[in-house]
Amino acid sequence: MTDMRSFCDRQPEACTIGSQTAVAIGHRAQAGAKMLYEYLNEHLGPNDTTGKVAPLPPTRPSQHTLSPNDLAPAWRPAAT
Repeated sequence: MTDMRSFCDRQPEACTIGSQTAVAIGHRAQAGAKMLYEYLNEHLGPNDTTGKVAPLPPTRPSQHTLSPNDLAPAWRPAAT
């Protein structure tokens, strides 16, 4: 890990090129994600173009409704 921290001190040109490459890859990834979003929105998005937002489905009640008595074992083996 120490070697990696001092890499830019030893190889400043490689560090600069690497950071430029990382920025370029980030821009391409961002552009690709935007294209994918637009494609999916166009082909799989809602067909309603009135600008209305579809309502969210009603919330479901909690599934964690068991009491401590419900969680206790129903039987215990006989003591020997």
